Amino acid sequence: MLRGARACADPYACGNLVAFPMLRTVRRQALSLFGLAIIVTAACSAESSKHDSSGATGGSAGKATTGGTGGNAPAAGASGRGALAGDSGSSSQIGAGTSGSGALNGGSAGLGGGGAGGIQAAGSGGTSGTGGVEAPGGSGGEGGDAEEGLGVRFIGFVSEVDGADLPCSSEFLTRFPECAAETSTQYPPFPRFNECFARGIVRLMNESLAELIPNAPHFRFQSLEIIADDRLATFHSDPSYSGYELQHLLGSKYRVNNTMTFLMPTVQDGPTAGLVWTEDERLSPDFGMAAIVVPAAGSTVFLHEFGHGVGFPHATNAANVEPDEYQGCGGVTVEPPACACETQNFMEIPGSFAASSGCEPCTDVPNTTFDTDYFGPKFAAIAACWVTRRLEPSDIGFVDGDCFGLVDSSISTCKEMEGVGVTCVCPSGQVFVVDDCTDASQDARNAATSEACDRITCPPPPERPGVVCKALAGAPSIWCTCEDPSQGFSLGSDCSALTLDAIERLCPPI
Repeated sequence: MLRGARACADPYACGNLVAFPMLRTVRRQALSLFGLAIIVTAACSAESSKHDSSGATGGSAGKATTGGTGGNAPAAGASGRGALAGDSGSSSQIGAGTSGSGALNGGSAGLGGGGAGGIQAAGSGGTSGTGGVEAPGGSGGEGGDAEEGLGVRFIGFVSEVDGADLPCSSEFLTRFPECAAETSTQYPPFPRFNECFARGIVRLMNESLAELIPNAPHFRFQSLEIIADDRLATFHSDPSYSGYELQHLLGSKYRVNNTMTFLMPTVQDGPTAGLVWTEDERLSPDFGMAAIVVPAAGSTVFLHEFGHGVGFPHATNAANVEPDEYQGCGGVTVEPPACACETQNFMEIPGSFAASSGCEPCTDVPNTTFDTDYFGPKFAAIAACWVTRRLEPSDIGFVDGDCFGLVDSSISTCKEMEGVGVTCVCPSGQVFVVDDCTDASQDARNAATSEACDRITCPPPPERPGVVCKALAGAPSIWCTCEDPSQGFSLGSDCSALTLDAIERLCPPI
């Protein structure tokens, strides 16, 4: 099912070495929690393997998409690229899930991806750690900067230990040779992410979008901020995304109207290194775009996730993908030819340009543009539509609560009620009370949710009795685990999509 990766002399090239099949994907399917766009990472090793995965917990009404390729990240994986251990990386697509490998904090199992019939890759709960405090420093906002345009914020999350800093892939030094760099104190020999690198990303955003459309909006660097917060310094995607992290990083806490915000954990624990809430995000006076990116995974993940936010699907060939339909402005059909080899596209993912009968093999090259021969005109049409639609009100919702409790992929929302305390509501509407909404009480809220809320279990087909699907009653998505517990997927709000055909597409054969 999975081709092994070759050993690589050039760690950065590692991201394009592993090929994997793309299962049928479901893009832009509305999730009752939230949809995510991701990229899978792979460490540079003789036999590294990885698949894409995407998660859903907390939030509401999103659409699923997936990631690209990349450099390195200090712990195998979050949507973007690579892992800090050899400057390698790769990317993901909804539809397959396997383990990431190697990195400072180790790689870990990915999750299954979306299929037909209401199935979508999803993540489950689980949080840990303690609340963080804002670190001194960070770099300035708009003071003295008269440049006009849409602001781009970079917010790095580091651990609360003294001297913690934000590492990035050494690929940044190649991509932005004009930037001076200091070595990370925590993760030598990798460089420390700095304002010059951030400004380089913004320049790439402007140049790449302008290649597609003449009326592209102009983005400007707004700020680089560093926050010390142990709970957000590591992005957990093994075996699923932490609802706490996603709600804070992709929810409303750091999202700013009319602004693109990159939320940057220090390390990744799992197979993905970049994530956006949904394709085709709004960027308006009452809403902002946001993406999770691990800088140690490489620079291209920033452009890849930004592309998903605009509405771009993955660049791939017809060997392993169904046609993609962009619904805005009359629709755009992306149905790539069998012999496409546009691996330089920012939206490419390793393995997406699969070998096809009668086609020459594709050459792995750095990702440098959105404007490739086939995908350029398609992305231009999507970008032109996005420009006209980005000012519309967003239909994306977030968890309405002061805090929440998590059980697998299900969530209960909790609110501070004067004179009552903290009241939580199960997905089914059951009400229970917890002590407080502090970060330190997250585990206690999870336990209280598990005890108070009713559950639902979907019986699997008799041919696959080892598949387990369960959630809290009333939850908008039901989490399923394959016979291999490192792989799984999420159903819709009922058990009807749990068919043998779906399981055989989403779980490894037995």
